[in-house]
Amino acid sequence: MKNAIYAGSFDPFTKGHEDVLLKALDLFDTITLVVGYNSEKPSGLLDPMQRVMSIKKYLDENNLKDKVNVSSINENGVLVDYANTIGGTIFNSWNKDSFGF
Repeated sequence: MKNAIYAGSFDPFTKGHEDVLLKALDLFDTITLVVGYNSEKPSGLLDPMQRVMSIKKYLDENNLKDKVNVSSINENGVLVDYANTIGGTIFNSWNKDSFGF
């Protein structure tokens, strides 16, 4: 089973994030979407729990909750350590051109 971790601030979760997520579901069996935050920085539009809840609502409305888990990690958490605990592969969407995927 291929597990992936898609991490970001998701403030808010956008159509671009949705596009990356849907493409990733073609490549991986499950995805853990990790909402990252840094308590030293301003929250932005939504606080971390609001981001998690809005993403969970999106997943529920689109029948994706069985393939995508949502979690959050603060600035003290190391994403690589988290990936090791759940057995996932980290991927990124930071590339903003057609070569990003």
